[in-house]
Amino acid sequence: MHPMSKHGQYVGLPYLGKASTRAPGMGRFSPLFILVLTLLQGGCGTIVSRNVDPYQDRGSQEGDLVYPRTRIYGGVAADIHWIRYEYRSKTTSNIPLPLDIPLSFAADTVLLPLTVYEQFFIGALPVAAEKGDLTAVKLMLEKGENVESRDSWGHSALMSAAWAGHDEIVQVLLENGGAINGKTRQGLTPLFYAVLNGHTATARRLLDQGADPNSLWSGETTPLMVAAGKGNKELVDALIAKGADVNARGMFQFTPLIHAAMEGHTETVQVLLTNGAIVNAKDNAGGTALIHAACEGREETVVLLLQNGADVNAKRFTKPAHPSNSALGCAIHNKHAAIAERLKQEGATL
Repeated sequence: MHPMSKHGQYVGLPYLGKASTRAPGMGRFSPLFILVLTLLQGGCGTIVSRNVDPYQDRGSQEGDLVYPRTRIYGGVAADIHWIRYEYRSKTTSNIPLPLDIPLSFAADTVLLPLTVYEQFFIGALPVAAEKGDLTAVKLMLEKGENVESRDSWGHSALMSAAWAGHDEIVQVLLENGGAINGKTRQGLTPLFYAVLNGHTATARRLLDQGADPNSLWSGETTPLMVAAGKGNKELVDALIAKGADVNARGMFQFTPLIHAAMEGHTETVQVLLTNGAIVNAKDNAGGTALIHAACEGREETVVLLLQNGADVNAKRFTKPAHPSNSALGCAIHNKHAAIAERLKQEGATL
């Protein structure tokens, strides 16, 4: 399900950073806004009807960029690009919109003032890419749409396609100059979006064509940490094969191994250990993968870590000392009796 704003309008990919500064209600033309601009133009002009079958024949698809856009937006208020192409491409004016909008808005004298509001609207190419509309993507690129155009949240079409796992569109965008390591303000790349949504094939395609496996999200999180935390063994394998750092440090100095262990992804833990993950690496509080796994009740993962040399008596740095600072203490505190017993068998003490 696509994320929705509190006003119920489509907002595309999830915004994973700070709150947006876009003005409330600016995601669509309000009736008052339409009225003011209409009066400024000196007349109502031609009215766009919304009572139209959006799938009726509209003539040559090659010359009609608005038609695929109507399919993409599916009733969401049009952005400035929609109006610009309606005017410049000389396509039909009988376009379904959520409001009856005068075509006089599309006059050149209005285009410049309207660009002030462009930041509040969804970019057409990123939306087409996320929706999987290959025809619309190709048409827009042929008409000169900037392949690196961004929506209000900084997402490019390539990021949108990667998020949705549309491999063919990803390839088309790459062939047309899409920045494979382009970033949002928070550092999210197309590869991150593929990994976040578990699209292994898309991630492999991006990696094979040069995506950076060690790029940083918000300066600290790598794609491997995300894949490990989600337990996606295939993605972990693919990232490591392309040089992902298995001992990279992220938020709280967590390593990919700690992420996988605390979630109980035993197979992923094995892959990381096989590829050189440091079993006793500590986070910024002294916690190890074993401590995190024991605290979370991940018995199978605890056993695997012990078999691979995990320090059974490692302790966190927290002061004052607390019994739950060790793997055994935390297992007892959280009532994971089987894990506590196994740790005792391996020589754990409080």
